[in-house]
Amino acid sequence: MKCHYPTTTRKAQYETAGGLEGAVAKTAEDLYGRFTEAQAAAARALLLRLVAPGDGTPDTRRPAEREELQAAGRQETTEVLEALAAARLLTLDQGTVDLAHEALLSAWPRLRGWIDQDRDRVRVQRKLTEDAHAWAELGRDPGALYRGIRLATAQEHFSGAIREDLTGQEHAYLMASLAAREQEEKAAARTTRRLRGLIAALSLLLVLAVVAGSIAWRQTLASDEQRQVALSRQLAAQAASLLGTDSDLASLLAIRAYQAHPTSQALESLSAAADVPLRHRMDHGGRVAAVAFSSDGRTLVSGGEDGTARLWDADTGRTRVSPPGQSTPGTTMALAPDGRTLAVNGDDSLVRFVDTATGDIRARLVQQTGFVTVLVFSPDSGMVATSGSTREVELWDATTGSRLMSLPRQAGHVRSLAFSPDGRTLAISSSDRGVELWDTSTGRFEQSLPSHTNLVGTMAFSPDGRTLAISSSDRGVELWDTSTGRLRTGLTGYTAPAGSMVFSPDGRTLAIGSQDRTVRLWEADTGRLRRTLSGHAGQVIFLAFSPDGRTLATGRLGDDAVQLWDVPTSRFRTGLAGRANNIPSLAFSPDGHTLAASDDDAGVKLWDASTGRLRTSLAGYNGGAAALAFSPDGRTLATGSAARGVELWDASTGDGRRNLPGFNGKVRALVFSPDGRILATGGEDRTVHLWDPLTGRSRGSLSGHSGAVVSAVFSPDGRILATGGEDRTVHLWDPLTGRSRGSLSGHSGAVVSAVFSPDGRILATGAEDGTVRLWDTDTTWDPAVGAMLARLAGHTDAVLSVAFSPDGRTVVTASRDHSVRLWNLALPTPTAAISKICRAIGRDLTAQERSVYLPGPGTPPHATCDGP
Repeated sequence: MKCHYPTTTRKAQYETAGGLEGAVAKTAEDLYGRFTEAQAAAARALLLRLVAPGDGTPDTRRPAEREELQAAGRQETTEVLEALAAARLLTLDQGTVDLAHEALLSAWPRLRGWIDQDRDRVRVQRKLTEDAHAWAELGRDPGALYRGIRLATAQEHFSGAIREDLTGQEHAYLMASLAAREQEEKAAARTTRRLRGLIAALSLLLVLAVVAGSIAWRQTLASDEQRQVALSRQLAAQAASLLGTDSDLASLLAIRAYQAHPTSQALESLSAAADVPLRHRMDHGGRVAAVAFSSDGRTLVSGGEDGTARLWDADTGRTRVSPPGQSTPGTTMALAPDGRTLAVNGDDSLVRFVDTATGDIRARLVQQTGFVTVLVFSPDSGMVATSGSTREVELWDATTGSRLMSLPRQAGHVRSLAFSPDGRTLAISSSDRGVELWDTSTGRFEQSLPSHTNLVGTMAFSPDGRTLAISSSDRGVELWDTSTGRLRTGLTGYTAPAGSMVFSPDGRTLAIGSQDRTVRLWEADTGRLRRTLSGHAGQVIFLAFSPDGRTLATGRLGDDAVQLWDVPTSRFRTGLAGRANNIPSLAFSPDGHTLAASDDDAGVKLWDASTGRLRTSLAGYNGGAAALAFSPDGRTLATGSAARGVELWDASTGDGRRNLPGFNGKVRALVFSPDGRILATGGEDRTVHLWDPLTGRSRGSLSGHSGAVVSAVFSPDGRILATGGEDRTVHLWDPLTGRSRGSLSGHSGAVVSAVFSPDGRILATGAEDGTVRLWDTDTTWDPAVGAMLARLAGHTDAVLSVAFSPDGRTVVTASRDHSVRLWNLALPTPTAAISKICRAIGRDLTAQERSVYLPGPGTPPHATCDGP
């Protein structure tokens, strides 16, 4: 007679028992306590056959045929099987037996102890069962029998009680393997006796010698390859650490890393080095004091401290002409904006004007008094402003050297002078009056900018003359409105004084040479950092943009070289400023006509993307959704949240269709397969779940991440599912079989976004480390080489979204740093990258660099830029 208890009573007992796991464990333990000793032994053997022990992964259930369980040789097996099934601990389905609850594996301490105690033995038994079955299917083929270590392992585990723990088939297979081994040993013994003798012994020794030599040769090759792989990774790591401080050395080490072995680390460092926008380095032959471009931008003129000038082809970096005139050593120099005249304050304290084309002295300053410490040309190259020991600011005719006017004497030393683009205004910074603006045609004072508490160093006008950039030791760099005298903006995060400053011709970019040996490019309208050019060996003291603004020439303190940089680099295209705070969950329908948006207060609403009008709201959905996804046909919207799990909705009416059960924790990722037959979900349970969206049934789960799954994407053909996690890895899965296709590592933060290229050959992943990595999904990966194509760096915060253009040539990234960036995917091949680097640097590793970074016999002897 069955007893029926009230619902509230059963619920209370259920909760007291600890929920499902506690109830299952209690039922199992109670039933086990009623077994006889023989039944208990049979129960243990039976249950262990229904377990698949994990190897670094959780243990799982193993369905087995009832015939297999009853053939294990114990009389009590049938009784125990029926008892466990009656207690709903096992399920019987057409001859198949399985554990009714996955929780039984972890919740029942006794079974957990059996598994842990006999884990190795159970693994061997599972393998023995499979191999015995295969042997039987092959008609008991002797070639399928155990031999060697596998036979020894099986014999070790089952030699004591074979008949009791094995089925008849398993026992027969093991006995046949032992008999075959005995026969083989006897045959080997007979063969050995026949081969005795001198000739046989000599032949055997010869064979052994050849085999040993072959093995040693292969081991040598393997060892050499391992050394090269290790060297490649070491050099790549050193190149990555030096890229921000010494880009030349870092680039050469990246080439060496790739030449040693094309590991993924080497490819990454080579790509990063090729992305450095250095185009050419020109050796002036002496310390450089000034540079200027010609009006057409094709020629660069460099002026040295010795008064010499060099004319360079800006496209090739080659010398066009070195004027043959006499050199005029000096301490203060300035190059006219048109590049035709070099003003030099000589060792005799006299200022001379040198023709850069011929080297001849054109003119000298007439009536010069005192020595000059500050010297600057007007934008039209027709006027020169000077100041020095007399503390007066004087204006001179650059053609004749005659004085045009003198401005009132300053009480303090003049630190810097700057002409406005039209030459009508001269900015003067002195140690006592801060910054003052003067009219160069009348010599009248115009206005002063608010005084700085410390010395003003460098100044630069924007091309339209409306903005004056001022560098000081107390305020860093600030941009001032010259018409109102008001501060426009400061440079975000920049507090150090600038060594040199110059605006790009369009006025959008301000280049600053710093004492930290870098050149920073800033957005002039927002004051945000755009890019840093690193690798200078000293403070950058002069800068010059080409007329088209695409090339920047730089020179550093005490150096003989001039460097040319690509301002719009070959990879980064543009940056769009925007807000990225408090963005809700968003999803566009496949046709782009509908936008689904989640709000913590208003629930989930569907909007017309073209008109901005509300189409519908999800019925009864309160609170926000952490993830949204449309089906490929746009008819179904999937939502995921911690409170409601995963739900499917009619996108046209907003009515709910079904709930997908079984979620523990917050849902972080949702994605439909391209054919709409699979919905993949991921979240804080570290598992990827696959669902049939039509029936709501589970299609399996994928385990492998050690952290929350926060991103997921299908390849265009649906054959690959890529998932990113907080464990900083990307896992690739076959969604049809559930098998892993590999994992990708390299990010130093959670992988929060991922997308495939339209052709499915490239996977782009964005992470909280601010980088985007491009992976090759179209090749078979060598673990030593990897599959990474490139690393895109530039964002200063997490990359929240990544998208490809329809033609696959451009990647768009959105970041928490409030910016959107477009990247050109015309990635150079390793050969092209090496060629670009070698052309730009124009040197090899020095002897000292070789001794530090390439010691030992494994170092390739060839020159870096002449290697393979």
